[in-house]
Amino acid sequence: MELVRKPTPDAKGDKEKWPQTVGEFEAMVERFQDRLVRYAFHRLGNREDAEEVVQEVFTRAFAGRDEFAKINRVSPYLFRMAAKSKPECAPPPATIST
Repeated sequence: MELVRKPTPDAKGDKEKWPQTVGEFEAMVERFQDRLVRYAFHRLGNREDAEEVVQEVFTRAFAGRDEFAKINRVSPYLFRMAAKSKPECAPPPATIST
């Protein structure tokens, strides 16, 4: 029996333009948000931290849309951004002065 791998929802060919309009960006969020939250949750072990990381990824993605316009594959770049992000909600470590 041969296993057949189904194409992922983002497998639209070799090139996929970075969203430039609000409507395109909203479609990207709807398309990738659940997968990114699951990925971040797997990395961090905390749902709130995972959602915070994904929110930050989408904020950076929208803010840098002009710079990211040259990127042809959206999905790998979003997951790379999520992998490099850390939640900001943890308080900084206390310092002890002597």
